Amino acid sequence: VWRMPENSNQSKLDNYSLNFDGTEDIKLGNNTYLLPGQPSSTSTSVSNPKFSASIFFNFNSSAEGSAVWAIGAGQGGGATYWNLRKNTGNKLEANFRTTNGGYATITGGTTLTPDTWYHGCVTWDGDNINLYLNGVSDATQVAATTFYYSSTISYSTIGSFRYSASATGNLWKGKLSEATIFDYGLSETQVKYLYNNNAGGSTPNPQNPMAIAGPAPIAYYPLGQSATGDDNT
Repeated sequence: VWRMPENSNQSKLDNYSLNFDGTEDIKLGNNTYLLPGQPSSTSTSVSNPKFSASIFFNFNSSAEGSAVWAIGAGQGGGATYWNLRKNTGNKLEANFRTTNGGYATITGGTTLTPDTWYHGCVTWDGDNINLYLNGVSDATQVAATTFYYSSTISYSTIGSFRYSASATGNLWKGKLSEATIFDYGLSETQVKYLYNNNAGGSTPNPQNPMAIAGPAPIAYYPLGQSATGDDNT
């Protein structure tokens, strides 16, 4: 069911979001379903993986200068499988594991401001990774054709880098809303739809991802409606 607040509310995102205080996250499971290319449990790599992740985010001043994860998956033992995060330079960034110990990193060019709502989206069409901020490309695309999976448990989360059942780092400080994962590379038009229905400008207006023109997402977490976030979720 898709629900949005009345237009009289000052901020749809503020009304429909979860606040993270830097001590909590949301566990999404430890299978391979939310990894690029959806590797099997015995895979070591996936060729030409297709994947996209989208989220609305708002970090507070205590997160400035810190790397904090909005959404992603850590590997049991401490490595990263993938993430969409704010980096130490206060820029949007995404990382994907492409070899044993190697990563494809794409970093946005916009310096982000605390207490401001943004929409971040990373897309991977199997050949190139693209990064969008508020519906607009924010980085030069990065070529990548392989996602590496080590057959080690993955920990998919919202709001942290989790690398075991109990160990976390890079916890989000601020608000998150409308987390969505697709098993294909979104087009720029689809990204703009998620941001504000292709209206242009810089005003976020979240749209129903289940109604996107194209295949529906494989996972959708509205956050802030009937959701709760804690370290046991």
